[in-house]
Amino acid sequence: MTTVTNNFLYSQRKNNLYSAGDTIDFYIPETMAIINPKETHLIFNLRMKGSQFKACPNGLIGANALFRNVTISNGDQTKVIETLNNYAWVYASKAWCEQNESGDKLKMMHEGKPSKMYMDKTANQYVKGGAKTSDDCFQYVQVTLPLYLSGHLYNRDSVCPNLLTNGCRIKIELNNIEQIMEAMTAPLYTNDPNYNAVNNAHLPGVLSSQSGGGYSATTGYGVYQRVDDTNVTLLNVNDSLNQVDGENVTRCLTENMPSPPHLFLVGQKIYVGDAEHTITAISYVSDEDDENRVQLTVAEELDLSLIHI
Repeated sequence: MTTVTNNFLYSQRKNNLYSAGDTIDFYIPETMAIINPKETHLIFNLRMKGSQFKACPNGLIGANALFRNVTISNGDQTKVIETLNNYAWVYASKAWCEQNESGDKLKMMHEGKPSKMYMDKTANQYVKGGAKTSDDCFQYVQVTLPLYLSGHLYNRDSVCPNLLTNGCRIKIELNNIEQIMEAMTAPLYTNDPNYNAVNNAHLPGVLSSQSGGGYSATTGYGVYQRVDDTNVTLLNVNDSLNQVDGENVTRCLTENMPSPPHLFLVGQKIYVGDAEHTITAISYVSDEDDENRVQLTVAEELDLSLIHI
């Protein structure tokens, strides 16, 4: 009779929190004489933080973006069994070549791959699109992730003789946040080509791209109205780009719905035209026609202009 035992091992800091740039150490004692590589996974909860971007891990490789270097050695650390440098970059090349619909869905469910990287009526499993503050914006995601690039703990057909190596030590160095995160973007809209300034008083913008907007002077959010010196309301998808911004423009437009998703957070630095401003409050307003829009309050006096992050 063969007996199989599943074991959970904690990092040396137990259930402590780890942040970008930290090092995680694991020790698999020799009392676990045999390791089945195909049943070896990292299990953790992942949550983003910060007030400048509504962001998540890299859209292609998800939680694998966390890992900079992985070193596996024997139990007394006298011999290095395996070194995996630039782990995230190497895995990204592998993931790009192996993309397929069914595999991507499994990675979204279990391995921390974001379900999408743009924000229309919804965001993804990491981000609440309609959130106003960092504390409300980011959600915990449970990740179950094999070390796919490891020949010792994944890519082998036989079991791993842990007893012969006097146990096993795993050191995972985490990337800096710049290598981990990817900012979400917003859909882009252009003028309706059927617009005629004489015959058409109002035609909504036409969707031109599902993603890519929010971060430049040519792809920012269109302004509906300057309410006062420090408050501005943004265009929604029912507003006419032609009337407000002229011809041949591309803008982000928010959805016409309660608490519409957007890329902004309180404390975030944004540009209104060429001037930098800090958001102090975000609110949702509606008019007598039930048109819902996002309203931003900033600390400094602003002009009526394009807004981007």
